[in-house]
Amino acid sequence: MNFKYAIFDLDGTLLNTQKWWDRIERECLEKYFGIDMFNDDNGEYIPFTGFKDMFIKATQRSGKSCDAKAIYKDIYAAMGDIYKNGEIDTKPHSLEFLKELKKNGIKTALATATPIYMCKPALERLGFLPYLDELLCTDDVGKNKFHPDVFDEALRRIGGNKAEAMVFEDALYAAETLKANGYRYTIIEEDCNECWQAELKCGCENYIKSYKELL
Repeated sequence: MNFKYAIFDLDGTLLNTQKWWDRIERECLEKYFGIDMFNDDNGEYIPFTGFKDMFIKATQRSGKSCDAKAIYKDIYAAMGDIYKNGEIDTKPHSLEFLKELKKNGIKTALATATPIYMCKPALERLGFLPYLDELLCTDDVGKNKFHPDVFDEALRRIGGNKAEAMVFEDALYAAETLKANGYRYTIIEEDCNECWQAELKCGCENYIKSYKELL
């Protein structure tokens, strides 16, 4: 290992849950706006570009005005149940990789946009908790991953520095934040982000399909 500290995103990075966020957010938008959020008016598949952008598209296509907070309340309720009871897959060899880091004395932190109260049951059920020294959500720092704050705080909590730390991510916007703020990072391939593969590969130290490549 060429790093002493590791910071991990959760959805799409440790757990294969990004597909669930994609599906649930689309389904909830459909429920409120009454339109197909998987395909456009011509029947063409709509790439998922995040809730905020999909909400704008739904508003424009339907001509309706809906309360985003009410929709997200439904999304959180559905996702909370999935983390607690759903059949969640791990990213290939992610737990094995964390165990290897622990064995080598590498400090680890979770830095996610998902509330800890929501995802912690899944982390415990799947055996990840003993291998994560700190659990941190963007809510804890009051800024999303368009800003470096959650990574900065995670690094502070595990006593690390940027030169000796590696961040593991799957999302382009987070990768751009890491790149702009001098972090070393590894990108985990995620189907939902396939359309941005070229951009994701630019600036990362590693681009992997499975953690087995790093073992």
